Amino acid sequence: MITQKDIAKKLDLSRATVSTILGGGEAAKKFRPEIRERVLNTAREMEYAHNDLACSLRTGRSNVIGFISQSIGNEYSAQLLSGIEKDETDFFVKVISIRHEHDEKVILDICLRQFLSGIILYDEEDRSFVERLSRCLSKEGIPLVMACGDINLENGIRVLSDVLQAGQLAFEHLYSLGHRNMAFLHHCWNLEPEMLMLDGFRKAAKLGGIEVPVRNIWTYGEHFSPQDVYKTFLETFPHPDALFCSTVFQAIGIMNYFQIQGVRIPDDLSIITRGNMKFSLSCYPRLTVLDETLSLIGKKSMNILKERIMRNSLDPYLEYVPHELIVRESTGKIRKKKGKLP
Repeated sequence: MITQKDIAKKLDLSRATVSTILGGGEAAKKFRPEIRERVLNTAREMEYAHNDLACSLRTGRSNVIGFISQSIGNEYSAQLLSGIEKDETDFFVKVISIRHEHDEKVILDICLRQFLSGIILYDEEDRSFVERLSRCLSKEGIPLVMACGDINLENGIRVLSDVLQAGQLAFEHLYSLGHRNMAFLHHCWNLEPEMLMLDGFRKAAKLGGIEVPVRNIWTYGEHFSPQDVYKTFLETFPHPDALFCSTVFQAIGIMNYFQIQGVRIPDDLSIITRGNMKFSLSCYPRLTVLDETLSLIGKKSMNILKERIMRNSLDPYLEYVPHELIVRESTGKIRKKKGKLP
């Protein structure tokens, strides 16, 4: 079997030089192009095959990245993974389902046994677990990237969805259609990001010279019902002409029930939501959404993780990724209402 030592001997170079060039990445670019070309051409001529296993055993690391999510099978994770897997380097992604164990020692054991170089964590709400996991991995020099999610570790590596901008964007769209009496619906159990969205919504409203009254802020528990929302809608006077739902699941249930009750969407009520899932296209009318651009978040998470791995760095990092507005039929220009609502 041809080794790096054989190539180095033939070219009269050090084994370290040959190893660095064959390893690729930023480190290889430090050498002159003609030297890199000589090494790569000679490796091909001698039919050299890189031994990933031997490299992993020597360094304790591989070109494998772990992806951890509580909900591997849903569309949110799939969108994020699609961005990670678009990476064109030699890194590979290993999907790890932690289910509900929340045991950082299990994750660390997997990382060490399988020589994982880094971890991307998504869809995790247990702050204590994330903090323990971060400390555990840091001791072994393994970088952890929080992709999206609602936990904002102060000294972590984070690529987060800009929920403040989502609230601003929702208001600006509805305002551009002539709406001035808008309502905001959110879950109380997912408080921090939804409060940021509400803050963005209110700040944009203030810039537009509009005050969002308390009666137009609708808060429900995890098991809300569209019937309860409809009752609140009727009791709120004057009735809002636009509604921003913090999740797509809320929006679909509310839109379906309201239409059964005779409320026309968007003629009587425009509805906008956050989350560009496929089923937002299967309802009628199709939902106007704020796309979280999860694929882009996945790509950015992979890029910063690779950079930290190559630099052997755990330096903190924070980037907010903006939403994109996708206009469909559930929002429309405000119209004069004919008669009374049901």
